[in-house]
Amino acid sequence: MPRYYTDDPIADFNRKDRDDQKWLDSRPKCHACGEAITSDFAYHWDDAWYCKACKDDLAENILQEIYLPLPEVPA
Repeated sequence: MPRYYTDDPIADFNRKDRDDQKWLDSRPKCHACGEAITSDFAYHWDDAWYCKACKDDLAENILQEIYLPLPEVPA
């Protein structure tokens, strides 16, 4: 992003804020939390993007479900 400054700091802030928002809008959104993924990596699974924090939480939940004890089967 180009850096440009004028003698009006409020206008400079507003311009930078617009540029930052445009950049955030161009980033993929996390399917779980809905936030823009700002890191250099993300996880794409089942046609959806996930940030690292949500991927870690989802993986932990999935592992807990996998390791649940099986229900008793009547004989």
